[in-house]
Amino acid sequence: MLASYRSAISTNTKVARSEQKKDPKGPILPEVSQIVVNNKTGNRYFRGRLLGKGGFARCYEVSDMETERRYACKAIAKARISKPHQKAKIANEVELHKNLTGEFIVGFNEYFEDSENIYMLLELCSRKSMVQLLKQRRTLTEPEVRYFIHQTVQGVIYLHDQHVIHRDIKLGNLFINNDMQIRIGDFGLAVRALSDGRKETSVCGTPNYIAPEVLSKVGHSYEVDTWAIGCVMYTLLVGRPPFETSCLKDTYMRIRNNEYAIPARVSRVASKLIQRLLSEEPGDRPSLQSVLNDDFFTRGYLPTSLPSVCCVAPPKFSNVKNKKKNTKRSHVDRSEKSSQEDVSSLSTVKDALDRISLNTRSEEFTESGIESQCSQVEDDEDAGIQADDAILEEDSEMNYHNPQKLYSRLNACLESMPSRNSVNDNHTNKSLGTDSDEDQSSGYNSHHGSGGDSNSRIWITKWVDYSNKYGFGAQLSNGSIVIRYNDGTTLAVDNRKRRLQYFDEDRNIFRFSVNNIPDDLSRKVTLLNYFSNYMDKHLLKGGDLDEGDNHEVFTEISIIDIWFRTDKAMVMYLSDGTLQVNFLADHTKLILNPEEYMDVVTYINEDRESFVMTLDGITKKGCQDSVSQRLQYCLMVLHKLTDMYLDEES
Repeated sequence: MLASYRSAISTNTKVARSEQKKDPKGPILPEVSQIVVNNKTGNRYFRGRLLGKGGFARCYEVSDMETERRYACKAIAKARISKPHQKAKIANEVELHKNLTGEFIVGFNEYFEDSENIYMLLELCSRKSMVQLLKQRRTLTEPEVRYFIHQTVQGVIYLHDQHVIHRDIKLGNLFINNDMQIRIGDFGLAVRALSDGRKETSVCGTPNYIAPEVLSKVGHSYEVDTWAIGCVMYTLLVGRPPFETSCLKDTYMRIRNNEYAIPARVSRVASKLIQRLLSEEPGDRPSLQSVLNDDFFTRGYLPTSLPSVCCVAPPKFSNVKNKKKNTKRSHVDRSEKSSQEDVSSLSTVKDALDRISLNTRSEEFTESGIESQCSQVEDDEDAGIQADDAILEEDSEMNYHNPQKLYSRLNACLESMPSRNSVNDNHTNKSLGTDSDEDQSSGYNSHHGSGGDSNSRIWITKWVDYSNKYGFGAQLSNGSIVIRYNDGTTLAVDNRKRRLQYFDEDRNIFRFSVNNIPDDLSRKVTLLNYFSNYMDKHLLKGGDLDEGDNHEVFTEISIIDIWFRTDKAMVMYLSDGTLQVNFLADHTKLILNPEEYMDVVTYINEDRESFVMTLDGITKKGCQDSVSQRLQYCLMVLHKLTDMYLDEES
């Protein structure tokens, strides 16, 4: 451990000296020692990375050299606080902060000093502040704003209960810990409210967040924090403070006149709360306790937690009533067959995938009809079906189709269609109908490698079942790669390998660039790359889009919902309701795509020729015997899937 500390000391010393040269304010700040010692307790702390800096202080990440516990250390240069009022300000900050223990307040651990600096050892907020978050995101979604503002209000309520007025609530003083929770910090301007009810008259704060009564010097109290919360809420939703201008004088003028505009994109309930918080008269602002009961919080979705990917990508919250459903769907027998190894164990993944056998034609399967195989690969790309781009959902929520409706429609089709004697059982272009206008209107089309009008349909062209350790990976017909991990999450990359979508256990959706991957998803992205590279390297192309038509449309995708093997077929069910059954004996495939006005059936024969029909057309005209038999099998599969969905709902 000491060797690693020595190595880090050399690097950090160079960084610290470089930072000294860049600091233009006043005398050069003395370098903070690599080993910071509290002479009273003997505790020693190793200085790590710089977290932030100001005119009087710098904040570093430090670690206790005995326990390795990490902290944020605020080092205040004594050379910068030589005046009595400056020393009094630091003493006031320490005195106030060390006695605050609220849940949403930055934790205070120690206060000590040496000949050059005063040190405050604080709770480490590893996600930094809301400034960095908004810099990445520009604006936040309303559920996220509810989450962060709700915690901020609770933190300020605690301060007010302790008779403390913060007076500098702003994005830069709202820190985010590793669990994505708000911590209010920096009490340099905070004061304890006077017991006799007198108000403060000093002008202080950050220009964009200063309340009008502060500027007017008529006296201010707790209400300045309420005003600042309104400014923060506006900034998170709109992307800029409400009174911001390029000129400080104009900003103060707008604050005094209460001049600001709320964009139409902000919801009505959010706008009403902002207006209440930014009331010109302090007495007209709501109590913070009543704010927690405002319609903005009670009538909209308020998350109980947020994942760290929110730091770089906007989440897309699924329907609340569906949040507890569909969270563990995957391989139906995974609990019995999987070793449940963590995805972080990636040291042998590449080698393991490279050892997967490409010969899936002679696999033996158990009599139970379901078998979990870690080395199953399927290549359907030469089947001759093409699709355009990923299906676009206008709804902001992930769509999940109950298979029961498709089961009912398929059952009605099979019961009503003409006998097979009316259709020749061969593989010519007319095997599923004729070229007449009447037949075309009934939904019969045959396609040999063209894909026909399949632009809106998604199907699985390749798959790798490695769910005994990691998960199930597939390439879709639009070129995107989707991995369903054993922990119930899903990660997908678009056909140009530029954009990623992540679906957590509750099916909340997060989007981010491949150049800006959250740290806690890096291992899952690595695993996705292994799956993708394996399929590119070993499986033949043939059914992908041509390069010229491979548009990058990645607003919404279908993801793998359920997969399992029987003694006859590999069954894959997607979140958009698509059912794909790959028959093992002759390598034919049958795909059912439920669409808005019709259900589309695609049959791929053993010669990899594809034929596209609709259930409505089959009901009227019938189909060849080979298709009919496979539709009967699909009906049994849909019955099984329906039972599984009903079990989950109950």
